[in-house]
Amino acid sequence: MSVVYTPASHTILNLSLDRILIYPPTRIGAVNITYADLKRLDSGEFLNDTLIEFGLKLWLNELRVEKPELADQIHVFSSFFYTQL
Repeated sequence: MSVVYTPASHTILNLSLDRILIYPPTRIGAVNITYADLKRLDSGEFLNDTLIEFGLKLWLNELRVEKPELADQIHVFSSFFYTQL
């Protein structure tokens, strides 16, 4: 397993050929990005729930640094919540 550090100091773990990113890597509720998800970023493709959730979590974590009082008022609701029931 290799570990790569991004400019934003977030850890990216390459765990397998299919799963290319886990974000955030040390938290419950992390988002797993696969090569299939990555292909959805190509021109003419549509985003899926995983990519949208990743973008929202990334934005919220950056907001926690810039405006923690505002970030505490926000919850990112996952469309995959039923897997936890």
